[in-house]
Order: sequence, then C-alpha cells, then structure tokens
Amino acid sequence: MRKLRNAIIFAVPVLGMAIVLSAVLVVASPRAELGLVVLGLLLVEGGVWRLAGSMLPNERRYLALRAEGNRFLAMIRHLNAAAIAVRQQETPGARMALEETKRAMHRSVDRMVAVAGRPVEEVPADAPIELPEEDGVSTLAAASKASSGASDMD
Repeated sequence: MRKLRNAIIFAVPVLGMAIVLSAVLVVASPRAELGLVVLGLLLVEGGVWRLAGSMLPNERRYLALRAEGNRFLAMIRHLNAAAIAVRQQETPGARMALEETKRAMHRSVDRMVAVAGRPVEEVPADAPIELPEEDGVSTLAAASKASSGASDMD
C-alpha cells in the first residue's frame, strides 16, 4: 500500500504538468485549452498539498503510540518553559511546575510502554492515554511562565 501511495503522490503533479503542457501545445480551442490548464493546475496544486494521499486509507497501525509520542513532544515545550522559569527566578511555584512537568513526562513514558508494539485493535478502549492539558502540564507551564515572566516556550 505504501508503494501505491507514493506512486500516486508522485504521479498526480506530474499528470497535472503533462495536462497543462499538452493543453498549451496541442489544443486549438481556447475554451478547451483554458479548461485543461485549470484542471492541470488543480492537479499540480493537489499534488503539492498531497491531497491524493489523504484520500487513501491510513496505513499506520500503532496510532496510540504515535498519539502519546506527540503528547510527549508537547510536554517538552512545557518542560523548557518551566526550566526557563526556574533559571530566571527560583520560586517554589516555578520549581513545583518543573517537577510536575517531569512527573507528567514519566507518566507519559509509562503510557508509551503500555501501548508500544500494540496495533490500534489491541489497545483497550479505556487505555490511560491523557492529553497534556489533563495532566495539568499546560496550566503548570502557564503558572511558571507567569511567575517568571518567561514568554518563549522554545
């Protein structure tokens, strides 16, 4: 399926360019030429934005692990904001935000271990996958940001 997806993603803009070139070089009727040029340009744009790939079925099987990995990456930003807050102004609130972010990241790693290697069909519906906001990370990062005046999370 991956080879088919890659072939389609490659072929759509190439087909669009071929349609535009053939319309300009071969077609005599201005209306037909305009219609083919518009169609070709739409295919080129669709290929650039990879619209054909989104119409094909998703081949990923480990969606729970991917989702938790994405949440973990979001927590890295919160960790950095909390660390900046601690470096700029050592306050109990900033230190607490850093420690809570660290604990949330440890819980996230535990969830990653629980869902790793398990296709989406095997992950129980009640698997403990939480959003970072539900862990309180974003509110703690905001609190540490407010206490330190830090504005950049990256």
